[in-house]
Amino acid sequence: MSVARKGIGIVSVNWLILPLYLVTSIIIVRWLGVEGRGIVVVLSSAAAFLSGIGHFGIPAAGIYYARNGVIGERTIFFYFLGFVLFFFFVCIVALLLFEDLFVRAFLDRVSVNHEWMIVMLMAVPFMMLNNYLATILLAKGDARGYAGMQVGIGCADVLGTLILVVWLGLGITGAMYSILLAQGIACLVRTTRMFKTTRGQPVVMNGDVLEKILCFGAKHYLGTIGAQIFKRANNFLLAFFLDTRAVGYYSVAMIPYEAALSIPRGVNAFLSGNASALNPRDAAFSVAESFRKLLWVMILVAAGLAVVSPFVLPLMYGGDFVRSNPALLILLVVSVLLGCAMNLQTYFLGTGKPGINGVLTLITGLMNLVLAVFLIPLWGIEGNAVSALLAWLVGLYLYTAYFLKESRLSLATMCILRKKDVVGFMRLAGEFLQDARRYFGRRGHDHI
Repeated sequence: MSVARKGIGIVSVNWLILPLYLVTSIIIVRWLGVEGRGIVVVLSSAAAFLSGIGHFGIPAAGIYYARNGVIGERTIFFYFLGFVLFFFFVCIVALLLFEDLFVRAFLDRVSVNHEWMIVMLMAVPFMMLNNYLATILLAKGDARGYAGMQVGIGCADVLGTLILVVWLGLGITGAMYSILLAQGIACLVRTTRMFKTTRGQPVVMNGDVLEKILCFGAKHYLGTIGAQIFKRANNFLLAFFLDTRAVGYYSVAMIPYEAALSIPRGVNAFLSGNASALNPRDAAFSVAESFRKLLWVMILVAAGLAVVSPFVLPLMYGGDFVRSNPALLILLVVSVLLGCAMNLQTYFLGTGKPGINGVLTLITGLMNLVLAVFLIPLWGIEGNAVSALLAWLVGLYLYTAYFLKESRLSLATMCILRKKDVVGFMRLAGEFLQDARRYFGRRGHDHI
């Protein structure tokens, strides 16, 4: 199966789980209000931020070494589990020391339940392990395993929200427990399946293996910090300079943006694994081909979402959410820039140069952070979106310049579609429709 076909299968999964995410967020807004939505976003962002900065680049090392067959999945998992447990202990100490500071900075205008913080922290190790397991599935192109994991998390979160928030009326506490249970169940199920599929694989625990994992992960880790600053810091800055209502409005503006970014996220982990298995020259051509295809797909998708989303989201969430529309449109432009930059990251990761990703992503993340500090007080949530736009204009320029320097390809090779690309799109669409007809035809036959 081609890279593109595996990629579109994974992207389809991401778009299939989007309605589950929408249902959960709509329930929270309708039952808890925009402020309640903002509080849940701040707390879940804190958990996601901690899980993101705590993995020390080991999932990236997993993609590189597992795809090359140098280190087994089980071995990397056990090393990662050790890091997860150590980092969880650090988080517990940090909560004891800095909980009051966190509350005063980001939740000062609301009455905070200490239980929210505990549940948020308990979700961190499960999020870390799920991130690793999902990354390995994507690297192998296992769309079915990835689909089962993501749909399972989405369904569990919807069910948990309905029971705990709507039926039992537990409010924000119920929403946080729903996130914890969904992540915990998914982690248990996926870990069990991973051990079944790797039965008989030896676990090698020695200094050489640890050194390889840490050295590769450390090079990628700077990029992880930069990505987390860009992805999560906006919610904290909005809560700090404005309030949790602003976080609620901005989180809805992020929905079409996240939908568009599900395309590069769906294919990039697999593309990194594919690049790891190629020599640098072939990897460069592979990434350049995917870049020019992704560029035009992202432009079309972002344009379509820009037409539809400003009308649909206020209908689903309430008329008040027209306030999200200006930021929404800016963020859709950001999704094109960031999606293309993410695509170029796969070349550096796949060819064993994750340090380039680390430095460039950190520069971009810090630039976004500095701009946001100045622009949020001036323009509110639109200021945060503009800071992201300016940062990733520079970020994409830097990634493109480094890719052209390393690969010695031309900008035209990256950006201009060729006849074979268009033919490939048409063939891929035909194969996808055939698969869909075959799948639904089989389902219909099964029900007769």
